[in-house]
Amino acid sequence: MTALAEWLGPLRPVLNALLLPPGLWLPLLALAWALRRRRAATAAFVVSGLGLWLSLCGGTARWLQDHWLRPPPPPSLQRLAALRAEAARLPTVILVLGAGRRERAADTGRGSLSPNGQLRLDHGLWLAARTGLPLAYAGGVGWAERGRLSEAEVAAQVVQERGAVLRWQEGRSRDTAGNAREILPRLQAAGIRRVLLVTQAVHMPRALRWFQAEAVPRGIDILPAATDYLDVAEEGLLAWLPSGEGAHRVHQAVHEIVGLWLTPHAPPAPPGAAPPPAPAAR
Repeated sequence: MTALAEWLGPLRPVLNALLLPPGLWLPLLALAWALRRRRAATAAFVVSGLGLWLSLCGGTARWLQDHWLRPPPPPSLQRLAALRAEAARLPTVILVLGAGRRERAADTGRGSLSPNGQLRLDHGLWLAARTGLPLAYAGGVGWAERGRLSEAEVAAQVVQERGAVLRWQEGRSRDTAGNAREILPRLQAAGIRRVLLVTQAVHMPRALRWFQAEAVPRGIDILPAATDYLDVAEEGLLAWLPSGEGAHRVHQAVHEIVGLWLTPHAPPAPPGAAPPPAPAAR
């Protein structure tokens, strides 16, 4: 599976555009136009038209999040206070996962994170201010990106401008699996026993699987601290009307559903290994 993923890596942006909604439905629409049999053409048109419509609705994205992905809830303020109190006994780090970057933005002349990457980093900085825990960032150069400056290096610049410090950064990975493989050995070597994992809610189920697969054998506890839960500002009929935001959200949710299906579960802890510390009740 890993070798296949590496081979397909450079093709991922193209596959995402063609095989995930809303692009998924365009070939079926073309087929409906090309079919000569009236019934088959009508059925293909109705199915593709309905699929295309739902692929553009915020209500669809919210349904996919709640019924398919089911991300864990965010830690409560009481839980965050407990993490701060326990940090001396169980060294803990806040780890933000990357989501893309531009090496040089036209307006500022420096690198900038993608909107999703900046959103995740903002949440990590908020958690760091709330708990006093050190901050780490994992993100290299994505499959669709070019340049030498890694996303972690861009994040370090942003963090420095805000008067904070990025204690650890990982800039070699290209995807979530690589994030886990590259950063966790370094955190283990630094004595870290617990990781507060920061990413978007729809990405969290898949990220947890990759990180738990690497963390369980190392005796590191992974705690989810998701942000950006999909919500629909409009209620009723408006939630089921097409919008640009709805298209982005549905594409993102379906991408994570497919990715979760392809992601292995975490292995059991090896015999004789010390189990990671149990998280306190929220």
